Amino acid sequence: MRLTAKQLRFCQEVASGKTQYESYLTAYPTSVNWKRSTVDERASVMMKNDKIVKRVSKLRGERVQKYNDLHSIILSDELVTFLNKKYKKNLPEINKIIQNKLAELLDGDERNLLKRSRTVNESSRYSVLKRANFKCQACGERPTPDNDVILQIDHIIPFSKGGTNDIENLQVLCFKCNISKGNYFEHSHLRLVK
Repeated sequence: MRLTAKQLRFCQEVASGKTQYESYLTAYPTSVNWKRSTVDERASVMMKNDKIVKRVSKLRGERVQKYNDLHSIILSDELVTFLNKKYKKNLPEINKIIQNKLAELLDGDERNLLKRSRTVNESSRYSVLKRANFKCQACGERPTPDNDVILQIDHIIPFSKGGTNDIENLQVLCFKCNISKGNYFEHSHLRLVK
């Protein structure tokens, strides 16, 4: 079974960096008058469809690859040397120039790769914590008055590697587990701790 035009639009919106909620409203405009919880639930159900998940992953991969290709071209040694000589600026300033140049080269929604925020909104934070039963999904620890466990929201696919703030890409880890994971690898603990 192929994806419908609306499902494809939903995939494109999610892959562009929009939230599932925003993506669902764009793909299904008649849902604008629905309650937020209903739209969130429908979007969540769509993201459980293997075909949709594969399409979103493929689209995200293509966007990240395009971004990386452009970035590697722009960040060539010759360009950095040229910018250093011409503008007498240090590397952070050169990176800012490069980010601005990339923003000019990328098409509309692809600019979200450069502008996206790593801040997770409160309703998503609560949903992720509730899904995890308010405990670390790696070690199972939960905060109590007798311990110093601090729970954090973690990106399964690290934000620095193109991960989004979608609920499916978020998990709950305690401070210790999150620090040990860092952004070195993608690992989901969603099914390990019940």
